[in-house]
Amino acid sequence: MVTKNSEEEGGRQGRAGGQVVPSLVSLTLAKVQRMLTSAVKSSTWPKNKQTLTHAVDTHIPHHLRQELQNKVLQDWRLYDTISLRLLELILSPATSSLRLAHVRVFFRDAFLGLLHRLTGLQELTLKDSVWTLSRPQVSVMSDAMSKMMNLRVLVLHYCGHNLLLAAAASHCPHLQVVSVRGSRTVDDSGVWSLVTAPPSCPAPAHRARKKSSIIASWYSVVKSLTSVTAAMEKDVSSDEESPNLPVFPR
Repeated sequence: MVTKNSEEEGGRQGRAGGQVVPSLVSLTLAKVQRMLTSAVKSSTWPKNKQTLTHAVDTHIPHHLRQELQNKVLQDWRLYDTISLRLLELILSPATSSLRLAHVRVFFRDAFLGLLHRLTGLQELTLKDSVWTLSRPQVSVMSDAMSKMMNLRVLVLHYCGHNLLLAAAASHCPHLQVVSVRGSRTVDDSGVWSLVTAPPSCPAPAHRARKKSSIIASWYSVVKSLTSVTAAMEKDVSSDEESPNLPVFPR
């Protein structure tokens, strides 16, 4: 049996021996990521998507979803269907930060379609040097940003737009940092909309997150997802063999 005390003792022994001993939380995080990845790759994903989404919403606390998101987008790039489906499960109104350096062209519209749920976002960073937003994409993103009332940091390198700055100026009263480096569709009128925005109200106090129940939360997550994924695997074995999930070439 692994306990908190045995984990701490193992950590001390590992440090003394010059080894890096992964914490129980990081091990469980990796386990949950593998379980979710297996689930979204399954041929039964379309049928079980709603059940899995409910399990994630119910059993994975928001701060743990943020950690999962950071691992899914470890290199700040959205390249494949699996990562997109994982984001679809993980992103929520309580997501605090989203950073991307590149979104593959096949997934841009689907990615933008997820932004509307990020109503509690505090940092949005998108640095994609090969993505020029189309008019429909600007409209979708502008509408999503109009709901990000807690946004403090907005970084849109190469893909900024006057309409996005106008949306931020009108609907993001706590905005503190804006960077639109390399954005050809930003001019003086976009900057003017920011500098003429009305003064913002003081930002609400940021409460420290309690860490005492993190391990207990992860145990609950694993237990719940184990039952859900087991049911999905049972469906796979009972169904006829389906085509593999299409993977776009890199």
